[in-house]
Amino acid sequence: MENNQKETLKKLKKLRPKKENPATEKLLDNAHSYEEKLAVVRVVTSTSIPKVVLTIRGLLKQDQNIAEEKSKEIAKKEAEQNKQKSYKKPEPPKKKGIAGLFGKK
Repeated sequence: MENNQKETLKKLKKLRPKKENPATEKLLDNAHSYEEKLAVVRVVTSTSIPKVVLTIRGLLKQDQNIAEEKSKEIAKKEAEQNKQKSYKKPEPPKKKGIAGLFGKK
């Protein structure tokens, strides 16, 4: 039973996310030129590819959500404009004389 628990603990430790390296954030903050920032990004991507992939996925989802919200707003505005355009004040009935009531022209 103890061996089983030890194996389970080992598996859980492997699944636990690794601690982030705060040094990379400091390096990126301290990098002043474009070349220095590019070098930091290259180092981070070479050391932790899964983290970079997850970050990019998150950014893409954020962009997609923003685009969906904007398209909904645009569709709502267009619907309101079309509603205003399609609403016409009803015309009053044309006055016909006494002859119009009996079908005479």
